[in-house]
Amino acid sequence: MKKITIIIVIIIISCNIDSSSSNDIYSEYWKSIETRGMALYEYPEDFDVQKVITAAEAKWKGIDRKQMLRTLFQYLTKGCTKEKEKHIAVLTFLQRISIQCPKRELLYEDGSMVHDPLVLLEIGFMRCGQVNRLGADIFSAAGYKTRIVGLKSHTIAEIFYDNSWHYFDADTGSNGICIFDSRTENIPSVKEINESKRLQEQLDCLNIYSEYVVSFGQNDSRIYMSWAYCPVPTSYGGGYYYKTASKLEEQNRIYGWNYYYYEIADWVGQENTNRYMPSSPFIEDVKKEGNEIEISWQEAVDNDNDLLGYKVFISSRSRNWEYPFFKGSATAEQSWDGRQTQGTDVYLHIEESPIGDIAVIDTTDNRVNFTLNESDVFVVIMPYDEYGKSIGKTVYTSSNEIHISP
Repeated sequence: MKKITIIIVIIIISCNIDSSSSNDIYSEYWKSIETRGMALYEYPEDFDVQKVITAAEAKWKGIDRKQMLRTLFQYLTKGCTKEKEKHIAVLTFLQRISIQCPKRELLYEDGSMVHDPLVLLEIGFMRCGQVNRLGADIFSAAGYKTRIVGLKSHTIAEIFYDNSWHYFDADTGSNGICIFDSRTENIPSVKEINESKRLQEQLDCLNIYSEYVVSFGQNDSRIYMSWAYCPVPTSYGGGYYYKTASKLEEQNRIYGWNYYYYEIADWVGQENTNRYMPSSPFIEDVKKEGNEIEISWQEAVDNDNDLLGYKVFISSRSRNWEYPFFKGSATAEQSWDGRQTQGTDVYLHIEESPIGDIAVIDTTDNRVNFTLNESDVFVVIMPYDEYGKSIGKTVYTSSNEIHISP
């Protein structure tokens, strides 16, 4: 099954496109990679990175990168009337077609990152510094001012429109997820986020790690994202990077990203506390005696020890996405339907709270009991913490979905 999926992905994204092709042909290519969803994680971890990079470079040899990116921008923003809509359109596309995985990084043999935009689009594996530079390149090709922002162990971009800068992060979250300043309805800048506790809390309310954990597992107690946006000393490389490459200089292998100038960060907010979200729970057992059900689990890991409890969502239908492996005992795994094929539809669901149309049980215990009626149920356990509750966070990393039949 895995081999079939890989072959399908390669066939879809390997149609030859000549630089003289019409916009319609370009559009077919953009559409083909936009629909690959999270099938990228079907790639074996030991695939030959250099061979794949070389093949992609050969395929796009001689193609005008800026022209292609300009066409991509036009394709993505068709019908958009506001700059914010264009921002979200490009963000959504890049969040959908890229994925970060430490075991599948696009690096050259010398360890440097791939920044050729067409190679990145062709293959799809991108770290934060790659996908957000790609976002900057797409907007730059369309005539916008852009810059890269160095944060704590994270790199994002900013786009200038409507007389202000707006943060752009295609590495975290999916389906166009970002924050809006409720007072202005604008996408804020890094400086505005850094200097506003209110905006930092909005950032922490996002389910930003969803795509990563859906694709590669759910073991960690992950840090809240506002940590990365707070004052960043220059030792972290904190500040702004403005690309200065000429058209000729952009013809090198890394699309001119070795040409830039640097500005020290101008944000002055206070250093934020390191806060962590609870991990998903390890499911220990699923017991069924007649119609009486008992599900037990191990306590979720929470690195800052403010775990409050669990919400157990009992639903009449599946949430329509799943993790690539089961986190639980072999006994409990017998009630798991297994990993589902992750297409683009997954992006409509992974940011949502589990369904819970039958019941939502709030408990501080590591077990739950309920009576099963005449139909199948799907059960998801979601831990929550004190900090998240205080800021209105509703979606956390949840357990595998348990399927129980009468």
